[in-house]
Amino acid sequence: MNRSKEEIEVGSSSLKETVESIEDIVTEVTEISKMVQEIAAAAQEQSASIEEVTASVEEVSSISEESAASTEEASAAVQQQTASMDEMANAAQELASMAEKLQEDVAFFKLNMDKE
Repeated sequence: MNRSKEEIEVGSSSLKETVESIEDIVTEVTEISKMVQEIAAAAQEQSASIEEVTASVEEVSSISEESAASTEEASAAVQQQTASMDEMANAAQELASMAEKLQEDVAFFKLNMDKE
């Protein structure tokens, strides 16, 4: 009977240790589960941040493209104005030549009128 009592006590002690071990395991699994949930939440936040950064980069890219197009348009306008200014300079030179010729002609007539 003593032997049975000892075996029961040993079995009971082993059972308590087993229950404690299982409780420890459950506690650890619960902690790990919380950590996994925190990691998942952090991953979602990072994903949202990456989407925001991507949207910002796309906006900057779009603005850069618009700026490049505006620069090309401005360059074309400057070239067109330069061509117009060249034409005006040529016209001004022609007018200056015509005015000089007119002065020569007027001077010729003055000379001829003075002689008469």
